[in-house]
Amino acid sequence: MKIYAPAKINLCLDIMRKTESGYHEIRTVFYETDKLVNEIEIEEPLSESEDLISSENREGSDSLAHKACTLLKYKYNLKRAVKIEIKRSIPPASGLGGESSNAAAVLKYLNELWELELTTDELLELGAKLGKDVPFFIIGGTALGENFGEKVTPLPHIELPLEIVPKKSMDPQKTKHAYELLSLDLCGKNTEKTNNLIEALKQKNIEGIAKNIHNDFETITPPPEGYHLSGSGPSYFKLGTT
Repeated sequence: MKIYAPAKINLCLDIMRKTESGYHEIRTVFYETDKLVNEIEIEEPLSESEDLISSENREGSDSLAHKACTLLKYKYNLKRAVKIEIKRSIPPASGLGGESSNAAAVLKYLNELWELELTTDELLELGAKLGKDVPFFIIGGTALGENFGEKVTPLPHIELPLEIVPKKSMDPQKTKHAYELLSLDLCGKNTEKTNNLIEALKQKNIEGIAKNIHNDFETITPPPEGYHLSGSGPSYFKLGTT
């Protein structure tokens, strides 16, 4: 069976504060896009002793897709196995959410395949154990992400004329290191623009959306003129013409 895991961009990203736990509270608007999509092929092997994930990149148990499978197996004491092959269009460590999207797609598909009958809320809870962006991909579309990104509120989804420049980071700890470089004094200054962007989404006002796009990670990694970072980068995007 082939399933598909789309990319995301962040139409806005406000970094509000650093908590005692070391995580940063954020407020962001996620936007799912099929401009870039990973193709995931899942099959059940003949032997239940197998628990494999393979891809052209030879990934193993560190993959979030593999972890999603393992989480379900152990939480629900399942004697099941799958083979997973991932063909990537979304570069790893790019700020476009490829790994999180893979994990969400696998969770949703295995919920059906294994007849677990998990609710959306239960899938969201499981997704948050895998990564802070995974719950968004459980919901999909457009959504406000709060707390550490895992608290997701759906927003109106409209088609946006996007131009995305995908770029892969060679740093597997890219996001962690980006947060370490931030000056919080420069962050959280554009929350009103976030409110304006949400209102523009509700009104299907693309010009209003474009006017209010922002990202606090741009204080350390400015994108090319006219573009905005997605997540902590290095990928960037802009709204084109309709």
